[in-house]
Amino acid sequence: MDDKSDSRFAPRQGLIILLLLYCGITTMGADFPVDARDKWDWVWKCLAFAAFLPLTLRTRLRIESLLLFMILSAATIIIVGGIKTAAGGGGYGQLDLMVTNNSGLYEGSTISTVAIAIVPLIAWASACA
Repeated sequence: MDDKSDSRFAPRQGLIILLLLYCGITTMGADFPVDARDKWDWVWKCLAFAAFLPLTLRTRLRIESLLLFMILSAATIIIVGGIKTAAGGGGYGQLDLMVTNNSGLYEGSTISTVAIAIVPLIAWASACA
């Protein structure tokens, strides 16, 4: 199965945690700490994820599993957008992709870029299968 004995804490993860602490200290010392905390909310999540990720993605099987999950997750949005565009046309800002929010990954040009960017990942994943 999956041997977890080789999981160890790397110096890079220590630096990421130090950066996370530095961000926390400077945010709490900001002129408007509540607003700064709301503005920098995504930073906490990204740094914590970056520190934790090397402990979990150590083997090729885990990396391939993550890529497959990401491809399938993006495909749910991309396929819905493709069907709606083929069936009813489109237009900038006219395509609703499972939600009515037109921001983030659901914004038309962003999901188009993701769709093109995952083509090499799909080719690699199919070659490995």
